[in-house]
Amino acid sequence: MKKIILCLWILASWSTSMLSRTTQAVVSPNGRLKMSVSIGNLLKLTLPCDGNKLMETPISMKLDDNTVWGQKPTLQKTTRNEINRIISTNLYTKSEVTDHCNEMTLKFSQGFDLVVRAYDNGCAYRFVSNKVGSYNVESENSPWTFPTGAKVTYRWAENNGGEQGDLYSPLNSHGEGWYIPDTTLIINDDNRPYALLPFMVKSPNLPTLVIAESDIEDYPSMFVQNGNGGSYAVAFPQKAKTTRVTSSWAKMTFPETRYPYIASCNGPRTFPWRIFMVADQDVDLFDNDLVYVLAKNPEGDFSWVKNGQSTMDYVTAYTLDNVDFQSGLNTQTYLYEIKFAAKHGMPYVNMDAGVLNNTTMLDIMTNNGQPKVDMATLSNEAKTDGVKLIVWGSAGVLNDYLNQGEDKLDACLARIAELGFSGIKIDFFERSDQDYNRLKEEILRHAAKYHLVVDLHGTYEVAGYNRTWPNLVSTEGVLGMENGKWGKGIGEYKYDKMWVYDVTFPFLRCLNGPTDYTPGLMRNATVKTMKVSDKRPMSLGTRTHQIAMFVVVFSPLTNLGDNVTSYESRPAVLNYINAIPTTWDDVKPLSGVSNQYLAVARRKGDQWFIGALNNDQDRTLTLDLSFLGDGDYAAEVFADADNADTKPTNYKISTVDVPADRKMTINMKKIGGWVARIYKKSSSAVNMVKVDKTDAAPVYNLVGQKVGTTKSLLQRGIYIAEGKKFIVK
Repeated sequence: MKKIILCLWILASWSTSMLSRTTQAVVSPNGRLKMSVSIGNLLKLTLPCDGNKLMETPISMKLDDNTVWGQKPTLQKTTRNEINRIISTNLYTKSEVTDHCNEMTLKFSQGFDLVVRAYDNGCAYRFVSNKVGSYNVESENSPWTFPTGAKVTYRWAENNGGEQGDLYSPLNSHGEGWYIPDTTLIINDDNRPYALLPFMVKSPNLPTLVIAESDIEDYPSMFVQNGNGGSYAVAFPQKAKTTRVTSSWAKMTFPETRYPYIASCNGPRTFPWRIFMVADQDVDLFDNDLVYVLAKNPEGDFSWVKNGQSTMDYVTAYTLDNVDFQSGLNTQTYLYEIKFAAKHGMPYVNMDAGVLNNTTMLDIMTNNGQPKVDMATLSNEAKTDGVKLIVWGSAGVLNDYLNQGEDKLDACLARIAELGFSGIKIDFFERSDQDYNRLKEEILRHAAKYHLVVDLHGTYEVAGYNRTWPNLVSTEGVLGMENGKWGKGIGEYKYDKMWVYDVTFPFLRCLNGPTDYTPGLMRNATVKTMKVSDKRPMSLGTRTHQIAMFVVVFSPLTNLGDNVTSYESRPAVLNYINAIPTTWDDVKPLSGVSNQYLAVARRKGDQWFIGALNNDQDRTLTLDLSFLGDGDYAAEVFADADNADTKPTNYKISTVDVPADRKMTINMKKIGGWVARIYKKSSSAVNMVKVDKTDAAPVYNLVGQKVGTTKSLLQRGIYIAEGKKFIVK
């Protein structure tokens, strides 16, 4: 009997040893990608594509009791599962996305699971805790190594609010750093020692790899730094212990001392997905939905959320041109903007910093004891005209309320809604640690109670939030058009190099979700004529370059960067911009290389829009439009004029037939662009001014030609489609 027991014990020990030293793998549905998990003294991930290694890294998570998940792990069980479903989206680049992958869950005796998924366009993994009680995560470890000759493209995390030499200060990033293309090392100085996600890796003769994350619930955001031996390591902001206010006006609050851990946890939980996207061509990234797919489902009804374009007051310093009153931060100016928005079918008007009391966010800012704006008048006019108002506020103020209790945060947001606002633009987060990422979640959660849409500014965007919280209609985390006010830059990276940024960030930043770039500046300049201006900022590149941004950059709330009178004096441009949707039903990557150029097609209903952007070299592309299918198509094209390289405000609008072979050749000037709206010849769309059977307001088509009035068009049997267009039968 003793011999039998001994044999059973030896067999069990041998089985456990084999499970503890093994390799488990999950393969994508199409068989091209495989994520292998080597289980030995460490957990080690390997990602090959078509048998060629793209990335390798050990992974671990250390707790503050010295437990290390991933160090000498003991595998207990492996389960496998295929996921294949369609997800209906809210306010996204597609009306539905496919979630199809093979999933593997590894259960370990140390109290954690590792979940690994393989999709056709990427792989992902996450840690899952089975612990009970409270515990703290001290760190994560994942030193990525890539094939020889690999080059990386990244956005730096700028030192923002900390002291020089304090290496945690850049982890307070607002997400507005420059992109450094095709390099081998992250800049290593006191200002910029970290990179933000998504992080691009291009290895010789291999597909492009992009590292991202999703489902960052109650956890800090991930950063990247140089590792040892040519590797790249992950970094996280530690949890704040004490804080200091660095701006009394904006209540910007930064950690002064920190705990020796990055997150405090309680009980079982999931941790963020770590995503490795794979693209045969850079432009294929526009069709990668993994950040969205891996985020949590929304909870509750968000059918009240409205997308669309908005006026923007801040970029042009609240002023208008050629009006018969003193424009500025006052009632008359906002009444003018409300009327403009209503006339052109724009659902929102932005009311930026200086309207709401910046220290309490409970009342309108005063000047000599009087409110700066008559909010009752503005609210009534907006409701009459069907326009919604969005107001600026400070993250620090809302953080103070949340620290006092959720009822205090609710009271503030309820008051904002009572004043007549339908949305909030919350600025100056400047932090991505656990507490401030939780603050963003709570703002979105509580704002939804009062049907407030949210635009987050001054923050490293939290990937995937737009799925979980569809009332998040945009996020900054981008070097937008406001930077023409002061010409921001460091060293060789100045605003006159903005073209580098423009043909890089859409490949990476936009993967994280909506991007509030505020395109549409009308004062377009060359490198030689570019000047900094607070009230009338300029954009580098052609006017077409600016218009193309409305198609290329996704944002359910799209703020028009210039003042409304700049558009009124350019009706053909306004009509073209006004016809571009802000959410989409489908996307087709056409052509593009990061840091050089791009062209992408997006569909809304039965119409396709194409946006193309170029770097500092003239370029000719032939686009394959075979996705259009059968039928005769026409394209209303907005293109660079022949002399746009020296006179960038010049453009040409034309209507052309789409070739029968579906090959369309386009030309772009340096720092130029190209835009088209493509439709079947059986119908043509024109902009709506106002839906009123008695209204004789003029209506223009997308090329600026008058086609009648609202009254005459309705009398001719023209019907309304999508709320913003007339379609001729």
